[in-house]
Amino acid sequence: MPLPAWAQPLRACLRQEWIEWGYRRRGHHRRFARRLKSPAETTYPWCWGECVTPVKRRSEASADTDRLHNMQRAIDHLHGVVIEPGEILSFWHHVPRPCLANGYRAGPMLVDGRLRSGIGGGLCQVSTTLFGALLRAGCTLLEHSNHSIDVHGEDRFFQLGQDAAVAYGFKNLLARNDHAVPLFLAMRLNRSGEPRSMEAALFARAPCPLQVRLDSQVIAWLPPPADGGRAGSRVETRRWMAPAGPGAELAAQGEGDARDWRMDYRFISHYRPHVTLPG
Repeated sequence: MPLPAWAQPLRACLRQEWIEWGYRRRGHHRRFARRLKSPAETTYPWCWGECVTPVKRRSEASADTDRLHNMQRAIDHLHGVVIEPGEILSFWHHVPRPCLANGYRAGPMLVDGRLRSGIGGGLCQVSTTLFGALLRAGCTLLEHSNHSIDVHGEDRFFQLGQDAAVAYGFKNLLARNDHAVPLFLAMRLNRSGEPRSMEAALFARAPCPLQVRLDSQVIAWLPPPADGGRAGSRVETRRWMAPAGPGAELAAQGEGDARDWRMDYRFISHYRPHVTLPG
């Protein structure tokens, strides 16, 4: 039996407390990254990894404005975070709980496999863009979840297999900086002009000593629903890293000796078949 609407925020808060207890038990809370009060971007000139996603128009103008508002609110709390060596970036440690009291608005979001309007709609694009930058910067992914269905099909804002869904009390994005230097997180929402976009990048005070290669491939298709809709899929995402330099560049192009490349990340994403709802 589904919970009444008034009880769902309470359940999310209780689950989030349980998740935070698990972090404390593992000692993660002592290593959470901190945000600088005055981001000093100029002291971190070298980009280690970046990700840009298109911000597409999904609904009527008012709902689109509210979605952009939620995105900007989350970005304001993430921009300027410095992840010291060994420290952990937790999405929900920095981003406030999505509720009206914290300044969020209703926007389109995926709930129980359906696209609906909910408080905090738009945050999954923030977490997905951040996830892409963390992957490309060679950070160690400790916790992340993909979306349950590929609701937008070919009009999605991410590459299939490289998304990160977040839901307060249920899904978080957790990554650790295992490099020897601190990483500065910069995020921006470019909402004026066309095309609109969101950017996330990790910077350091020294050049990146690694080269990163990502690959996401559909390894199985799930049959589409009998009453109409798109097929589901199983996607494998892998990351390889190698020392930066001419040799690694040749290997990335399929030439020369590729033995220095080391696969350090592999994740299987499952997207259920998408049912086409009656209009």
